Amino acid sequence: MRKSILPKLLVSYKTLLVGVLVGTCLSVASCIGIAAFLSSPTTSFAPDKNVGETVSGSDPVSRVNRSGSLEELVNIESPSQRRKELYSYLDGKNSDELVRLIDDFDLTRNEPRRALVQNFLFEQLTKLDPNRALSHVWRQADHRWDDLLFIVFGKWATTNVEAALEATSTLESRFKSNAVQAILIRRTDLTDSERSEIAQILENDFKTNMVLSETRILQLLNRPKDAWNMLLNDRVSNDAQADLFVQVASAWISLNGVDGYVPVFQSLCALDESYRHKLTNSVVRRIVVANPQLAWEQAQNLSTKEQHWINPQIMKIWGSIDQHTAFKLASQIHDPEIQHASFKSLIDGWSSAQPTDVLNELQVIPPEYRNDAITSAIHQLARNQSFDEATKYIQDLAEQGESVSRATRDLIDIWSTHDPVSAFNWLIANTEADSTHSRVALFSVFDNLALQNPSQAMEFARTTEFPDTPSVAIKRSVMTALASSGRFESAREILDEFQEPLDLYAYQTLGRNLIEFDRGIEAIELAEDLPESRWIEYFRILSLTWFTSKPDELVDNMELLPSKAVQSIVAQQMLSSASSDDYVLSSEQVEHLQTFLEVEE
Repeated sequence: MRKSILPKLLVSYKTLLVGVLVGTCLSVASCIGIAAFLSSPTTSFAPDKNVGETVSGSDPVSRVNRSGSLEELVNIESPSQRRKELYSYLDGKNSDELVRLIDDFDLTRNEPRRALVQNFLFEQLTKLDPNRALSHVWRQADHRWDDLLFIVFGKWATTNVEAALEATSTLESRFKSNAVQAILIRRTDLTDSERSEIAQILENDFKTNMVLSETRILQLLNRPKDAWNMLLNDRVSNDAQADLFVQVASAWISLNGVDGYVPVFQSLCALDESYRHKLTNSVVRRIVVANPQLAWEQAQNLSTKEQHWINPQIMKIWGSIDQHTAFKLASQIHDPEIQHASFKSLIDGWSSAQPTDVLNELQVIPPEYRNDAITSAIHQLARNQSFDEATKYIQDLAEQGESVSRATRDLIDIWSTHDPVSAFNWLIANTEADSTHSRVALFSVFDNLALQNPSQAMEFARTTEFPDTPSVAIKRSVMTALASSGRFESAREILDEFQEPLDLYAYQTLGRNLIEFDRGIEAIELAEDLPESRWIEYFRILSLTWFTSKPDELVDNMELLPSKAVQSIVAQQMLSSASSDDYVLSSEQVEHLQTFLEVEE
């Protein structure tokens, strides 16, 4: 997959500090800025009151005196008020003064608001001296270069596009793409032929087509339905589509207010299921997180089929923000299938964000979903490698009468990938070994221990008693783990553990996996370690795997099988399978196999 050349930062210059698109961290307010700019020839910005409350929730701020410091302006909460004050503060300053402000401005604190103010300073410097602004970009932290280049070239293109293009031609390839996109997005007056001519500066057909497609979509944010439909074409790279869908969806809601939710949800539901799933985390989260209550209310206007998909997605996001309200509303859903899916998603979202809160507040969760909640929360603690905390919760909850067997299994499954010995010791000491979940957890421990220390795994299998789980089953799981991961030397080293009595299963497991890893000759040679009386039994199982996955290879290696009796049995199996299943043998192969059949006297 080619990497997207979509810039991380896009600024709508006439609605500065509002129209900011920061990669996947795009806010809905960001698209209000660029969409408003693209749909209006004016430099003002006044979004619908309800939308503003929904998205930004900004508070009125008293005007800061123009004699105040830049730091005071940074602290203004309202984006529009901050922008007005910055314009006033910088009015009349020359390029030297702007450069001093940029040099003195503290960006060591990684705050988005401070980055936006720096963007504004560079935009003002570009208006006065674009070449100086460009040279000053390289004096900033390198993680800011892409964003600042986008600011500089976008503004430069409005005053002297020829000079901006000449400067673009001197940049390195990755920065050149950024500059071209800034120019194309800022200059909405260009014809298609002019846009194509500018994009040719990239000297790469793939990048040229990608830039033209992506920038055209961004210019259509004031017509989000058209932008959405255009985005579905194949000219936009897969890794860029999610970011662009976020921007289009946000613009849709920004321009249409609450009426924008339904068409966005409907457009998502209309996508192919697998592709829609890829967009869930990015698009749905971005448009729901600002106001899940409003998103939920609007989703109720969808069809039942659409609600089956979107309601659980909203609940999953809501679960990480306001669990109590979300649980209350989920309990009021009438459709049992939608309600069940919503509860599951709500629990999943809450557990992912705040697993300990879930375990401490189980009383707010309906009893029939508490087992799911415990399992999900413990799973998240395990993923965070908070193993001590997870085990303490499991023990406390078990004492309170809660069911923790599934949670224990999940914990051990993850824990054993990091520290199988500690997971094994805790499991043996703290669980009932005869439960189904404990047995599954036990095998999980040995699967992981086998890959890290096969000899220790076999030692534990020999010396530890497992009620209702025979030692040979544990040993077999060790062999399976090694063989299925291609650790054949380690697998051969433990074959001695399966000799008295001979456990043919271990040999068959190793042989089948040798075949899967294209080492079929070694699978045949493995029979040399077996008594001749067990060859037919060994190859019966082996040939089934071989014929299923690589029938031509097995036919070609018939002469290498160790005896005529084995060859005859294998030939019979292959001919029988070919006649009853979908495996097709050529007439030459059939004739060849028939030569190995033993004729009974």
